[in-house]
Amino acid sequence: MGLWEWIAPRRPYRTSKKTRWLSNLGMVFIDTLAVSLVFPGTAVYVASLNESSSGGLLIQGGWPYWLSIPIGIMFLDFVIYVQPAMFHAFPSLWRLHMMHHTDLDFDTTTGVRFHPLEILLSMAIKIAAVFVLGIAPLALFSSRFSSMPPACSITATCVCRSRSTGRCFFCGYAGNAPGASFGDHPRNQQ
Repeated sequence: MGLWEWIAPRRPYRTSKKTRWLSNLGMVFIDTLAVSLVFPGTAVYVASLNESSSGGLLIQGGWPYWLSIPIGIMFLDFVIYVQPAMFHAFPSLWRLHMMHHTDLDFDTTTGVRFHPLEILLSMAIKIAAVFVLGIAPLALFSSRFSSMPPACSITATCVCRSRSTGRCFFCGYAGNAPGASFGDHPRNQQ
């Protein structure tokens, strides 16, 4: 998406794309490093521990393993969906989340620009969800990788998308309309 956006930008940029991308992707590096240092493999460990000790609501409820995986994926995706609302609703969390909204331009990298403390808190919330529900490791893996591409494509601003529907002219993928990132970005930032 980033390459496509660079080749066919939908709007002029206010700041240098190179500087912004180095800054935003540098934050991704710092965020990844922070999570790796504070929570190395913790979510997978908690999921495996739940499985081996019969912990968590899905396991204790006697749900079949094959059914617990899609339920786990849906629950984790719901947690990922609710988190932005939480970070907007509480002033102390908003102070962390504001970093995502201070990007002067709106493109693919805006979707991954977060404060390291927000990322750590987000990971702690996900680990708690895995622990309480007893989500299978496979569901955790599936959810993690199924939610990553939309995080970047939500904010894509390439010309291949219809301005009114957000649908790609080539493949028909709708995703979120550009600027519809959960409705949380001001009009002048889109």
